[in-house]
Amino acid sequence: MEGACPPTDWRSPPVIDMYNQITKRLCEKFKIPLIETNDIFGIMWDRASDWRHYWDLSSEMETMYILDRVFA
Repeated sequence: MEGACPPTDWRSPPVIDMYNQITKRLCEKFKIPLIETNDIFGIMWDRASDWRHYWDLSSEMETMYILDRVFA
């Protein structure tokens, strides 16, 4: 049993994909830059033991990618 997150946690790949699609459309509509990380995290979502909290290299890879895009 999880103690930190609610048992009805909404974070699952299909829901996250839906939110990402909405975010992408809104960014395009309002001409807001978007740092797309789904190519990195989309293939690693199941690396966490609870599918939510990444305590390994997965989160570091995403962070390095975002920093590279910000400071490029």
